[in-house]
Amino acid sequence: MIAYQKVNGKNIGVLSILNSIHVYICLDFKSGAILTFLLIIFLLSATIQSIYLIVMNAALIQKESKKQKEVAVDPLSVLIAARNEYSDLKKLIPAILSQDYPQFEVVIALDRCTDNSYRLPKEYEDVSNLRFIEIDELPPSFSGKKYALTKAIECSKNETLVFTDADCVPSSTKWLHSVKSAYSDATQMVIGYGPYRKRSGSVNLFVRYETILTAIQYFTFCKLGIPYMGVGRNMSYRKSFFNQNSGFDRFSGVTGGDDDLFISHHATRNNINSYYTKESHVFSEAKDNWKSLILQKQRHLSVGKYYRKKHQVILALLGTSQIMFWLTFAILAILKVNLPVLTGCLIIRYTFLFLFFVRGTRVLEEKFTWLWMPVLDIIHTLFLLIMGPLGFFTKRVKWS
Repeated sequence: MIAYQKVNGKNIGVLSILNSIHVYICLDFKSGAILTFLLIIFLLSATIQSIYLIVMNAALIQKESKKQKEVAVDPLSVLIAARNEYSDLKKLIPAILSQDYPQFEVVIALDRCTDNSYRLPKEYEDVSNLRFIEIDELPPSFSGKKYALTKAIECSKNETLVFTDADCVPSSTKWLHSVKSAYSDATQMVIGYGPYRKRSGSVNLFVRYETILTAIQYFTFCKLGIPYMGVGRNMSYRKSFFNQNSGFDRFSGVTGGDDDLFISHHATRNNINSYYTKESHVFSEAKDNWKSLILQKQRHLSVGKYYRKKHQVILALLGTSQIMFWLTFAILAILKVNLPVLTGCLIIRYTFLFLFFVRGTRVLEEKFTWLWMPVLDIIHTLFLLIMGPLGFFTKRVKWS
């Protein structure tokens, strides 16, 4: 049923009024330079997105050598910072200790724990290559995780350090072997892949999509000689390299960024490598609700403002162009302006995005149905629109 109201003594339907407003807006847009400006912004955003996806696709197409190289079996130190994660550590510790690697130690820094984590040193006292560091106080200049990792690094015995998080589990017993195989004489750090386990629900679907997309991007950027991030769930670097660069001193008080900030500030095209075979994956559980996901992403994105300037510019350009592509597309489509041009640009972008995503999942040896990609791309854009400013202006976040 259509509601009516009195206008100039006549009954006019609400739908008629809305239609009149729509026509007025269309005429107002078409009467000035605003419409032309929106079309220029749309075409510019579409061009930036297309160039980006073409370059990334070209990098993914490049074949890498399948020849197996001999791996120097140097001793490794696996380092973990944990706060109140007793149940997760009970799953992770056996998975690491069962690694098929000849010589390694595990150092776990327990940061001001108030749960049952205090039991762990006693429970594993007979394991010779597992040590615990208990941290009771936090210096004012340090964030919790960075201080815990710094103490673990100080106590480590080996040159090659491997990092993961307490809530993770390696996908195979060959994880450490995969990490070490990524090193060469010139390599100072290597980055791996940390996917989330598949579960039911829209949150899990989006988290896995966004994680895959981000991973394909940072691996490809690394391949192109523009390394800007890694994930603390699965990465490694040399102890001497960490000490030469004064550790986390440059951003010791920033919550988060022990992984991506260290990569952004110290990685070059010549000193970093990557590994992402299926047996090198390190899985963790994704957040199961949107509120928890937003808080997690707020913490992750809040460190973006501390990236090197060139990385900030590149990432801001890519994120802004994606947002403006969809924003201007929506406005112009509602106004029915140049629909053939809009449709053509949309098809071109989705084609390149499809190729990029499908090739990327094959490289990562991931399984993800591409049918959800068009919808998830729009959700991802809305997510960037909301979380980008929120992360940038966030000053204080917690590490729990």
